[in-house]
Amino acid sequence: MANNFKDFELELQSTDDIKDKIDIFNDFAWEIRNNNSLFAIELSKQAKEFSEKISYTKGLGYSLRNLGACNIVLSNFDEAFENLEKALKIFIQTKEKQGEASVYNNLGNAYRILRNSNNALEFYLKSLEIYKQLKDEKNKASILNNIGIVYHFIGDLDLSLKYYLESIEIKQNFGDKRSIASSLNNIGNIHRSLGNFEKALEYNFESMKIKEELQDSYGLGNSLNNIGNIYSELGDFKTASDYHFKSLEIAVEINNDDLREACFRNIGEVYKELGSYQKSLEFQMKSLQIIEQKNKNSKKGDSLNLIGETYNHLDLNEKAISTLADALENNRKFGNIKGEIHSLLFLGNVYAKIKNINNSTKFLEEALYLAQEIKSKPLIKKVCYSLFETYKKFQKPQKALEFFRKFHEVEEQTFIEQTNQKIKSLQISHEVENEQADKEIYFLKNIDLKKLQDILSETQDKIIQSEIKSVFNYLVAEIKKINDPLTVLSGNLTIIKILIYDKLDEKEKRVLDAIGNAIRVLFRTLENFQSIDEPELIQYIDDVNMINIHKKQEEK
Repeated sequence: MANNFKDFELELQSTDDIKDKIDIFNDFAWEIRNNNSLFAIELSKQAKEFSEKISYTKGLGYSLRNLGACNIVLSNFDEAFENLEKALKIFIQTKEKQGEASVYNNLGNAYRILRNSNNALEFYLKSLEIYKQLKDEKNKASILNNIGIVYHFIGDLDLSLKYYLESIEIKQNFGDKRSIASSLNNIGNIHRSLGNFEKALEYNFESMKIKEELQDSYGLGNSLNNIGNIYSELGDFKTASDYHFKSLEIAVEINNDDLREACFRNIGEVYKELGSYQKSLEFQMKSLQIIEQKNKNSKKGDSLNLIGETYNHLDLNEKAISTLADALENNRKFGNIKGEIHSLLFLGNVYAKIKNINNSTKFLEEALYLAQEIKSKPLIKKVCYSLFETYKKFQKPQKALEFFRKFHEVEEQTFIEQTNQKIKSLQISHEVENEQADKEIYFLKNIDLKKLQDILSETQDKIIQSEIKSVFNYLVAEIKKINDPLTVLSGNLTIIKILIYDKLDEKEKRVLDAIGNAIRVLFRTLENFQSIDEPELIQYIDDVNMINIHKKQEEK
């Protein structure tokens, strides 16, 4: 298979058979579909034309498959679906199972980009079933990874991690370093979603090292961006910025627009967090320009959301409303529900700022309805807090208190779920690591050593799992006991301040303020408990191993 244009030309010159030439066209178009989609389309069109002239059904099927895949990259989804459906019909009729599985995978990719998780999973599972029948382990690993991405998107992190780990185990058997590096990034993203930033960095640095060895510049740039994003979440914006600018250097060097767009967007986010809104806007506009040039229309809504929010920070209210309205229209067009919720949320915040309560509450309550429909607790929290702030601002204390309580209720549920997901992820990781260890031990010549290792490993795992569950369950129970009455106190204090604060004398105000400060200290203390990371074994006197509870990286 040709790896570059010279190899492609040499392969074409090596045969006079027209079917061979069509296959070479199709194979090379498939190889370059992501990096040079327009040229891949031209090659596929030529392969399609030649295939139709000589009635070469297989060549026609793969040329249509290629056209579908390339149009997905270019966000031309109508053309993509049209070509993929034609290709699928050909492959089913000719019983070309490899082609059929590939089309299902690409249909899954299209629906995943369009945020239609149910359809994406349906087609990925069809593809997976065929690759299992064909005993095609490499493509099986790729589909398992894609399924992991979908489960990550819908928030089922333990299932996502399970598929990622199953995928990477197969890839390790083949020694496919490039693909392994991609899976390491994905596993790192799971830990990032769980707030395990130290683990997330560990996996991303491991992935980056592989990409450096392979001299994979594009992959290296992506890893640098991922690492920068993790440091942003840790609040270390200086380090985050350093990694994003390193990635931008690579993007410019290899002239890759996709990487350049991601860098501009991430740098814009860092400047926004630092309060440099004009600088943030400059980089976000550069990101949007590339999205429009590359016709990445499905990504445009998210970009416009960021720009609209920045206009709001700059007090450019009319521009903010106009931009967010465009973002809302785009997100609805492409079925980007999370993007639509953000558009509604930001619009609600802008209208609250300009004291238009009717529009503000209309957009915010619509955002809350959608967030509840997709059961996204992080978005429900954001919207509830904005509704609380809005109703408080417009002197509607009962409504303010309603959403204040809802905010804290969802916050508590989120913490408990994240703790449970951490435990599940730990269990899955232990199971996979134990399976891998068993395979390595199997090859040891000394059978007694294996038996000893089995006994030690089993005993250690039982102790570790028992300690982990005991500690985490205790923390969850105790924090819940504290959080419930504390939320009631905080809510009641808020409503008292809304109703009568202005009528109190200075001494009474100081008393209320002191109570409020004490409650905030208690909430911060609970947050510190929530930042407890995964337990680890530490060694005490007489070589006794015990569980150590430590804080996340940002507190070290």
